[in-house]
Amino acid sequence: MDASETTDLVGAIDIWCPQPQEYAADMAFFEQRKAAGDQVWYYTCLTPKGLYMNRFIDYPLIDVRLLHWQNFKYGIPGYLHWGLNAWHGDPFTKIEMNYGSTTTAFSPPGDTHIVYKGTNGPLSSIRLEAMRDGIEDYELLSLLAKSNPTRAQLICNSIVTSFTSYTRDPATFRASRAMLLSSLTENPISVTQTKSLPVGSQVFVTNGIVTADLRPNSESETGRMNLFYVEKDDRSSGIGVVASGKPTYTAGQRADIFGTTRLLEGAELVLEPDAVSAYTGSALKPLGVSNKACGGGAFGEQPAVVDNASESPQKMSCGMSSIGKLIKTWGVVTGHGETAMGTVFWIDDGSNLSDGFLTSEGLQSKGLGVLLPPGMLVMPSGFVKVTGILRAVPNPSGMPVRLLVPKNGSDISN
Repeated sequence: MDASETTDLVGAIDIWCPQPQEYAADMAFFEQRKAAGDQVWYYTCLTPKGLYMNRFIDYPLIDVRLLHWQNFKYGIPGYLHWGLNAWHGDPFTKIEMNYGSTTTAFSPPGDTHIVYKGTNGPLSSIRLEAMRDGIEDYELLSLLAKSNPTRAQLICNSIVTSFTSYTRDPATFRASRAMLLSSLTENPISVTQTKSLPVGSQVFVTNGIVTADLRPNSESETGRMNLFYVEKDDRSSGIGVVASGKPTYTAGQRADIFGTTRLLEGAELVLEPDAVSAYTGSALKPLGVSNKACGGGAFGEQPAVVDNASESPQKMSCGMSSIGKLIKTWGVVTGHGETAMGTVFWIDDGSNLSDGFLTSEGLQSKGLGVLLPPGMLVMPSGFVKVTGILRAVPNPSGMPVRLLVPKNGSDISN
């Protein structure tokens, strides 16, 4: 074993200890050494600096903990660090020790020591405690990897993406660690099971298939919402996931989501995520349904939607709930109008739905509401077919009604 920055020691050592920047530069070589049966650790001493993690006193404490998430990500089972107690003088006041025979070269703050002088032995430091926590995280990730290596790596990747790219946001870190603990201690559930639980339930949903990301592409884009949608692969149910900013998700990706259920505007059950891990999959095709067959009755905490708002009391839908699903439906355009969600037009296939909104002519709407996609300048007319996510939104009297949300203009055809 040797702490070295050379690759010319094959056969002389069987435990390699490059620094992180050296490992990153010669990753292919070190992966070959692993394949040949050698171990590869890494070490820190004086460097690396900049964007690399280290345990210096003036670095964010999360960097110290994530050193060992980095271990897991790259399959590195050991960490050699210098030094433990290589101080001279008072380590509480002299945090930058000079080294060698010179008095002008100083080590980075805290590089020489991670414990302190104590009356009855060494005293720990918060950096050492953070390292301990990081090592425990490494063990938890390794434990999960025995039963589900893909999920363990996904959780790790949600925090550490490379040697120089990782989160320093405590909330993001805690959420991913919560997903790690949930993966080890709780049984993951499906989208369908999620909808059956009380509002406010904390859930870990696995293997949801992304059907659409409805978030705006830019701040100026209107008619969008901060939601993406996932479905169970048997098409029994779908659900919206509240999200803003990046990353965006692509239809067909699979997603594991750790979060809490809530009722959005009293109309649609959604997930408020703490952490999301997405990975490759294949896209689902839309389900073809009539205007009336989409929507459906109450399903768990997802309320039923209104079929006819002009009746008193308003007539509610029944049957299987389609809220949150990717569907395709059709009908003749009966009118259009402005709503709190944006410009909406209504289509009717003979189902004679009425959601309680008014058209631009001041008439009661007739049919299924469709949100006009961003950038679509010509109002559809005549007979159209529309593909989109079926949402539930409140009508002017606060009752849940259907709203079909296409991703873009190509989802509407004659």
